[in-house]
Amino acid sequence: MHTYVADPTDVTRKLKKCFVSDPATAVHNVKKIFVSDPGDVARLVFESTSVFVMVAGAGSAGPGNELFGYSASLAFGSVTPSVDVNGNVVKAIYWSDRAASIVYQVAVASNPGQSYFTTFAIAGQGTFASSAATYSYSSGIAQWGWPAGSSSFTNGNTYTISVSL
Repeated sequence: MHTYVADPTDVTRKLKKCFVSDPATAVHNVKKIFVSDPGDVARLVFESTSVFVMVAGAGSAGPGNELFGYSASLAFGSVTPSVDVNGNVVKAIYWSDRAASIVYQVAVASNPGQSYFTTFAIAGQGTFASSAATYSYSSGIAQWGWPAGSSSFTNGNTYTISVSL
């Protein structure tokens, strides 16, 4: 889903973030916008989503623990863009063959909590709920991990990853 808006110079741009002011004039980042259609059915018209293109590389986290995907600290693979819609740096997106798990790491100033986003999706492979993840936060790195099931990454392949906030 893509939502487009016209900027003040009438240039159409893809909306990535949406802000509103409440009656007390506090500004809030909107995660989702619904509108009612003529039949009074609520339709989702905007969802704040980070979309990444990852070229998988291969690395190791020790003997017998091969990793495939992207890791800034272990210097393998690449991800574009390198920040999510909130400006936080993506540190890793990888599949571990030893743990048979998918891992997503983001650098943040303070603990964002497990519900920082709602879903992590690998195009053509599956969607993972943040609520179902094993979550941890330490030294500025938030990490979510899931059993991979049938999802995995292969060295040299390109993947589209969507993280819905």
